[in-house]
Amino acid sequence: MQIKRARKLLNYLSYIFLFIFIFSVIYGNDQIVLVSFTIFFIIMYISGVYLDRKKDYEVIDWYIIRTVSRNISLLSAIWILIHIIFAGKFVYGILPLVLLFVFISFWLLAELNIMFKRKKPPQIFLSYAHADQSIVKELYQKLNEQGYKPWLDINDLKPGTNWNDEIYKAINQSDFFIVCLSKNSINREGVIQEEIDMAMNIWKKRNADDIFLIPLLLEKCDTPSKLNFIQWVNLEKFEYLVHTINEAWKNRK
Repeated sequence: MQIKRARKLLNYLSYIFLFIFIFSVIYGNDQIVLVSFTIFFIIMYISGVYLDRKKDYEVIDWYIIRTVSRNISLLSAIWILIHIIFAGKFVYGILPLVLLFVFISFWLLAELNIMFKRKKPPQIFLSYAHADQSIVKELYQKLNEQGYKPWLDINDLKPGTNWNDEIYKAINQSDFFIVCLSKNSINREGVIQEEIDMAMNIWKKRNADDIFLIPLLLEKCDTPSKLNFIQWVNLEKFEYLVHTINEAWKNRK
């Protein structure tokens, strides 16, 4: 949810900065414009980058970086044009032009990253009980044939690595988390329950409107109480699962 709050903060600060910008231009106070540019960029960079201190790596929200860079680039260009039109020249030398170039570069970089993210196949983490390994391996193959990038511990977890850290990292880097439920898993404490807790904690830090955690019933069974609020799907309805993932990935913001 931190990213969602950061996006709201971005909108509020954009309006505040626009008001400061208009006020500064009307009263000819260019120093305020320069200071507000600097403060605005610092605040937006902090809100655009979420640092997971426990695992010590960064996740950049390129949508925030794109909006920030685009807004500042456009306002910088308007500010420069106002000086050229009304003063006949721009009195601050090359520095504002360099800043404009830098922000446009950030803007283009964000656009490219967003474009690449949309084109790359979504990574899907598969959580399961060991007793269901054979069924889940078939599911892994089916997802792979659909063009997805499924993540399965027996295939993707390297020997000698820290299990807890690598599992958390894989879930955090995944676009979807499918928990495979059966009579073997729902009443058993252990790895699958830990993975569900990890996934739910990671989901809370993301946009709550995005589909992320998908309970998949391998057979007729009850769902854990912690997942009661999430709609599940049967393995027999694999085509519907694929449709859901495709629609969610297409609409992902």
